[in-house]
Amino acid sequence: MALDAGATAIAILFDDIPRATPDASMAARQAALVGEVADLCPAAVMVCPTVYCSEILDRSPMGTDYLARLAADLPPPIDLLWTGESVVSRNLTCTDLDAATGLLDRAPVVWDNYLADDYCLRRVFLASPASRLRDLECAGYLLNPSSIASVALWQIAGLISGVLGERIPPAAEILPGLGGWRWLAAFHHDPWTAGVEAVEIIRSMEVAFTGGGTGPDDSTIARIEEAISDLHELSDAAVSIPGGYELQPLVRDLSRTLSMAVESSRMPDAGSRLERLRWLMLKRLPYEHPLALSLSRLSGCAGGRS
Repeated sequence: MALDAGATAIAILFDDIPRATPDASMAARQAALVGEVADLCPAAVMVCPTVYCSEILDRSPMGTDYLARLAADLPPPIDLLWTGESVVSRNLTCTDLDAATGLLDRAPVVWDNYLADDYCLRRVFLASPASRLRDLECAGYLLNPSSIASVALWQIAGLISGVLGERIPPAAEILPGLGGWRWLAAFHHDPWTAGVEAVEIIRSMEVAFTGGGTGPDDSTIARIEEAISDLHELSDAAVSIPGGYELQPLVRDLSRTLSMAVESSRMPDAGSRLERLRWLMLKRLPYEHPLALSLSRLSGCAGGRS
């Protein structure tokens, strides 16, 4: 058991119950169960409510009644988890956490899904979440990490580094191929943005493919080729690290995409670069799953691709 292994707290999770309609009666039943567990458990107890962020509260007609009853029935030593304004919150704000404190009758423990990736395909996120903790009034902070062990280790190292204020990279013997990790982190920054180095490369390539001229400058091509080499090293090393087999397709995906960009950029003009890129991405080696392409066209997100 976790407690026998030294765990100092347990969490009872009532999130994501299929077809749930949170109301006061549900809260009472959940609180009774938590009370029974707390009476038997020597460790601290945390609870994730069925309504655990503002987004879910807004679409739950009796969500306020649910939270009020849960807060009333659970004594303050029992912490309640809150993910912020959304299930995956782009920002953690004092305003939202202050509102959560009022709803929960105690400061929440932030359960941060910022770097979770169990809801998306072909992406992981390696930004440091440390800056999100500044000036927040909360009872604690839990990072929901990647489901891939090696990525989770990188994320935790970033969190510790940010909190301590000094860079503490993961040990090379745990995560070899650290150059590749740098590039993976640049292109897999967070759910909404790329890292600074990736943004610079993307902008340079966009100009080359749409603005005419002679294509990307030599420094951009050199950086991409460095990235490809480092990613190949990481791909080779992945088989020897925790979760490496799950990581490897993501590394190869990024390396292959960068290689397509470089090959296309060497064509003499913007028109031929775009045509070469279209051929590489959609004809020679289809990049998306057929279902993803179909849904993209249906949603109008495919930009008219055929």
